[in-house]
Amino acid sequence: MIIGVDFGATTAVAVVDLDGRPIAVASRRNWPFEGVLSFCSAYEAAFVSCDKKTPPRPVRRLNACFNAKLDHPDADLTLIEKLRITRNHSTRNQHERDALASALKCFHRRFQNQSRKISKRAPPELASKAKLFVARGNRFSSFKTAGAVSRPA
Repeated sequence: MIIGVDFGATTAVAVVDLDGRPIAVASRRNWPFEGVLSFCSAYEAAFVSCDKKTPPRPVRRLNACFNAKLDHPDADLTLIEKLRITRNHSTRNQHERDALASALKCFHRRFQNQSRKISKRAPPELASKAKLFVARGNRFSSFKTAGAVSRPA
């Protein structure tokens, strides 16, 4: 999963699967870090992302809790870019939009091409596991040699 976060007075979290589909989006005013961590713990994070060029400390801290890859843009995402990225998705407020935009941007930048390749090569019942395996920095060939993908006889 890809977890996009927007920390602030109102904190928002967006969870996107490794096919680029939003799974969960939530926001709360004065949401303590422990609450955000608890919410995110329900998902296996491969990436933690934000919309800022320099990730804020809470984002780096959350990333460390999951031992995931930290993703951030080369420049702060602009409002126009956030609106473009999230145009096909509904959110309740700007914080959820920002969190979702960062997660979707991460998917498109870091994993979309690999996701397509894995979907073509892995059996459908193993595709999700294979994608998580690869997203965590492993090679697909290692997933195959571990016996997870059997070759047709």
